[in-house]
Amino acid sequence: MQQALPGMPEDTKKDHRYRMQFRFWLDGNRDEEAGLADQLAELKNRRLFAPTLKGALQVFIDLKNGRIETLLQYFPWVEQYFKDKFDTRERTPSEEFEAIIRKIMDEQRPGPPTANALPAVTEAEVVQVDENESASDDFFDFMSEM
Repeated sequence: MQQALPGMPEDTKKDHRYRMQFRFWLDGNRDEEAGLADQLAELKNRRLFAPTLKGALQVFIDLKNGRIETLLQYFPWVEQYFKDKFDTRERTPSEEFEAIIRKIMDEQRPGPPTANALPAVTEAEVVQVDENESASDDFFDFMSEM
């Protein structure tokens, strides 16, 4: 005998079909729920209401439980999207670190500066340079350390 569900008669046998119906309300005064109601009506017209709702609930429940297999079953393109977005190829630790830093910098980079955002230069500082030292030598030393 199958396990009794809430509201299911105790004498339900395995070979007896037991169908359950669930009801819920949508508030037509709320835009997002009115739009959802329109989509559900279209699914009913196309006889896709029950399978769509069952699949959506299973994906939702599985995601809440940390499982993504059902999501990938319904939406196989999601896997490729995440592979492309997060580039999961094998990297050395230094490559991984560099990729993370670049991603953080790209996300935090502000838009192009405006003319008003640049500080005005009112005076310049004159610095004494040793004649035996070349500015290009300093630059190349700096770059070789990176």
